[in-house]
Amino acid sequence: MDTIAVLSSKGQVTIPKHIRETLALQQSHRLLFTTTPTGMLVGLPLNRDFLSFGGSVRPKKKPEDFDAIRKAVQKRIAQETIMRASR
Repeated sequence: MDTIAVLSSKGQVTIPKHIRETLALQQSHRLLFTTTPTGMLVGLPLNRDFLSFGGSVRPKKKPEDFDAIRKAVQKRIAQETIMRASR
């Protein structure tokens, strides 16, 4: 569902009620905002503890090869860093 929000003169945006309810956001909860290379803004709630994410991602295979995953992540970060630096 698309929703339009308005930026106030103080640089504040009210998060629509249905989004706050979906994400279980409450007053004083923290959000992490980041942008994608295409310019899309992404907001992630930081109000959940680490254990609440257990089981939310299914492994591609078992057992996981964590060394390969770590190398792939490092490679991706390096590529994104190079792209940002070349802008």
